[in-house]
Amino acid sequence: MGFRRALGESHEGGAFVSGARVARRGLALVVLLGGGKQREQVNAVRALGRKRPLATLRASLSSRTMLPPHTPSPAPDATVIRTGRRGAVTGLPCSVLLIAIGAIGVFGAVVIATGNQKGEFTAAGFAGLVFMLALGALGVFLFIGHWANRRNRILLDHTGLWVDNGKLRNVIPWQTLAGVSLYWSKLGRSQKVYSLELFPAGPIDQDDPVLWGLVRDEEPLHPGLPRLRYRLPFPPAFLQQMVAAVQQHVPQLWLGESERATGHIGRPDVKGHRKRGLQ
Repeated sequence: MGFRRALGESHEGGAFVSGARVARRGLALVVLLGGGKQREQVNAVRALGRKRPLATLRASLSSRTMLPPHTPSPAPDATVIRTGRRGAVTGLPCSVLLIAIGAIGVFGAVVIATGNQKGEFTAAGFAGLVFMLALGALGVFLFIGHWANRRNRILLDHTGLWVDNGKLRNVIPWQTLAGVSLYWSKLGRSQKVYSLELFPAGPIDQDDPVLWGLVRDEEPLHPGLPRLRYRLPFPPAFLQQMVAAVQQHVPQLWLGESERATGHIGRPDVKGHRKRGLQ
């Protein structure tokens, strides 16, 4: 699914329908598949869409000159989305559990290596031991990732969208963008993965120390949009807060939402980033 920004229309089933209609259908899927809490978030997003209809791409480009000037740091009243803290709260306990299972596997390996096991060691027992060691390794990997990202935050104010990892921070100014949209794809039967797409109006630094991991190079949904864009994944729990903040500060840039193929988040161009760093 996609949308036609310049005409304020989207394509579905061979015919163009209004962006608002497609948004309502996409939100209806969330209501059917999600739980009560997610249903409340979707209803709130739908209400925001009614209050702020989609503007055209031409209007968004011409209105960038009307945005407030840059600030060196996020405004005191900026919307703060603590993505790292939420991930740590849910991910660290699971990681510790996996590490504990791996520790049991290590203990079993030591017992076998020293010949102190009771009875004969079967192939099934060996497979179970290897599986526990693999879970332990996965737990360590997840623990390191969640711990390193525990301070990650997204802040939105009149200047733009700030990305803060606890050590470094940078901003994507609204006045440098041609549009902002919401992408989502299915994860399993009832889950969804969301990302905020920020389409620049000009060249971007693909190797920025903070933002390079967000850059994606894909075919645009509309000829007026660039291939390179920033893709910012965020937990579904922050759907309402994220959409509301964008529409509060730059409603003229809002392009609506679009369903993408499973796994749309993708991966950053690590190889290209390293290659350019050596030049």
